[in-house]
Amino acid sequence: MYRREVELSGHIIDSLIIPKALDLIMDMGGDFEIVEFNVGKLKKDTSYAKLQVKGKSEEHLGKILDELSEIGAVVVEINEVELKPSPKDKTFPDEFYSTTNHPTYIRYGNQWILVENIEWTAPLYWTPKN
Repeated sequence: MYRREVELSGHIIDSLIIPKALDLIMDMGGDFEIVEFNVGKLKKDTSYAKLQVKGKSEEHLGKILDELSEIGAVVVEINEVELKPSPKDKTFPDEFYSTTNHPTYIRYGNQWILVENIEWTAPLYWTPKN
């Protein structure tokens, strides 16, 4: 599955934006996970939701994201990784990210790359570019 995070903010409950977004994702054959959801407590307060949207292919996901943008969803920016060597043996670069034993993709050189040969005991490390 291909995944991207989107954010919704404002009066997303009383304007029915959140149910519209979830219906749109499901109607288009996608899937979602609610990563974060903060509900305003007063009528004047705004709400915020971060969703992980899943599609069957990069093209399928792109179509879902295009439709979500029409109702106000904003795609969370994806930064490319910056590969760094370890400063010395048995140390990690600052701000390193360790992979898991699950399939992992990184964005590098304007393309998605599958991290190969993942081992739980010997992770790959990289640092996101700012």
